[in-house]
Amino acid sequence: MPHDYRQDITQHEQELALARQQNDRHAEAEALSKLGTAYYMVDESSHALDCYQQAILIARELDDKPLETDQLLNFGRFYWRSKDYDQSLQYDIQALSLARQITDRKRERIILGSLGTVHSFRHDFAEALHCRLQALEIAREIGDQDSIGQSLVSVGSAYNALGEHQRAIQFYEESLAINRLLGSRYWESRDLSMLAGVYHQMGNNQKAIDLYNEGIIIAREIDNLRFLMGHLNGLGYAYFFSTDNERAKHCFEEALQIAREHGDRRFEAQQLHNLALVSNARKDRDVAIGHYRQALAIVRERGDQREVASTLNQLALSYFSAGDHQQALNLHMQALELSRQIGDRDGEHHILYSLGGMYKQLGNWEEAIAYYKQALAATTEDSDQSLYAFCFSTLGDLYAELDDLALALDYYQQALSIFVAKKYEQFIAPLNQKIDNLRRKLDDDAQGDEPKNA
Repeated sequence: MPHDYRQDITQHEQELALARQQNDRHAEAEALSKLGTAYYMVDESSHALDCYQQAILIARELDDKPLETDQLLNFGRFYWRSKDYDQSLQYDIQALSLARQITDRKRERIILGSLGTVHSFRHDFAEALHCRLQALEIAREIGDQDSIGQSLVSVGSAYNALGEHQRAIQFYEESLAINRLLGSRYWESRDLSMLAGVYHQMGNNQKAIDLYNEGIIIAREIDNLRFLMGHLNGLGYAYFFSTDNERAKHCFEEALQIAREHGDRRFEAQQLHNLALVSNARKDRDVAIGHYRQALAIVRERGDQREVASTLNQLALSYFSAGDHQQALNLHMQALELSRQIGDRDGEHHILYSLGGMYKQLGNWEEAIAYYKQALAATTEDSDQSLYAFCFSTLGDLYAELDDLALALDYYQQALSIFVAKKYEQFIAPLNQKIDNLRRKLDDDAQGDEPKNA
């Protein structure tokens, strides 16, 4: 059964009342901290933030450094969940400094793990790896097998994000071996999911399917619905990329049913997105549009403006595929305006890229180029680097079509530098082929322009 955070709220409110009745300021801060986390898990962000603010004031009043460290970490996690990664990073750095000041190695390991997560969401995977390796070193120093397993998975994830898939597999398999030795079916299920994800990224979808199915068996056995939904989600993607749309649809529908039965609105919206993806692949445009509209209603209800903008963008792409280009443009513009309004540069980058693609398909290369250039300008360090590279690559394609070969070559080379740096191996060879073809054409043109001897 999913965790009942409403029950947690009731319990922590009782603890808070008792602490205040007994004038136990430390217990009061602890209860506020737990209450804040429970509020956040039920999407009551303002209440969560208020609890954390009260808790840190008490910690500082008591000059309780460990308690203050925990509250700084709570703020970091709060802003991470709110996708304000800059704020999250600042709080985690403060927490790390304090943990080191009081020589608390356990807290230092936890905070380094949190910093690694924030850096990962900022797409700074090298720094994420640096933090996670430090956390692993501390976990091994302490000798806590659970912490070692957690850190191994985190390091594996960092290597995976850097494109070093084999190294990621090594770390995931080491964690899996530890958890099987400890008899921890919970973490074994998690490790199987992580391994499956890497094999899926490597294009070995059958191996991913086998691992996800192992994980599903364990998740059902231990009655962990969160893991079960995650495995079904991953399995659906593995089937989808194996072009088995029927099985993908079945997985996403089962995950959707579980999410609805247990009131997980966030995951419900995600599965509706997935089902729309399958429907678009089957060219069931009206069905896809229906799924996106249901997802849009949920994210609007939850007040997640970033997800609203993202869903509007996906809905626009479905309308475009259905041939309703004006509706697609209207929705794209709504998404773009919202992303700019809330300062979501990464979302803006994605929407501008989608607009460029729309005009490219319509044959309006001038507008396409303008939007792709805007997408490049909107790129930040948090942006998806693969999409950044695709902007350069697509601009290269467009300028090649316009016979501006020198400019096309420049854009191709900028795309290639990103693909190489990020180890996106599957894109390097095709782009090198384009570059070679372009260079030959430039050489031929140069030879044709040479003056003939009299």
